[in-house]
Amino acid sequence: MPQTAIETVQLYELLKPKLGEQESRSLLGFIEERTIRLVQDEIAKGLVTRHDLNSVRDELGQEIAAVRQELGQEIAAVRQELGQEIAAVRQELGQEIDSVKQELAEVRKEIARLDQRITSLEKELLAFQWQTRLYFLVIAILILLTNPAALDLFARLLGLTRP
Repeated sequence: MPQTAIETVQLYELLKPKLGEQESRSLLGFIEERTIRLVQDEIAKGLVTRHDLNSVRDELGQEIAAVRQELGQEIAAVRQELGQEIAAVRQELGQEIDSVKQELAEVRKEIARLDQRITSLEKELLAFQWQTRLYFLVIAILILLTNPAALDLFARLLGLTRP
C-alpha cells in the first residue's frame, strides 16, 4: 500500500472517534477532491512538475501530521477529563452507598428496638389478663359470700343443697 494511502487510513482512524464515521469520510473525501482539483488545475495550466507534486504531497503530509498531533492532544485531554469525572462519580457513589448502609443499620436497630417493645407489651398484656381473671374471681367470691341469695343459688347449681 502506498505511503499516502496508509497515512489516509491512519488519519481516518484518528478522526473517526472524534468526528464520527460519516464526518471523517466526508472530510477525507473533501481533502482528496480538493487535492485532485488543485493538481488538475496545475496540470491544466502546464505548470505542475514532479517536484511540485512532491511539494504538495509533503505539505499535505505535514498538515496531516499537524492534525494528527492536535487530535492526539485533544483525545488525551478528553481521556484525562473522563478519568477525573469517573473518579468523582465513584467517590460520590461510594459516599451514597455508605450513607444508605448507615441508614439501613439505623433502621435495623429501630426494628430490633420495636421487636423488644412488642415482646415487652405482650408480656404485660398476659400479666394483665391474669390479673383481670384474678380480680373477676375475687369479685365473684365476694358476691357469693356477701349475698345469701347468690350463695344459695350457687349451692343449688353445684348440687350441694336441695330445693
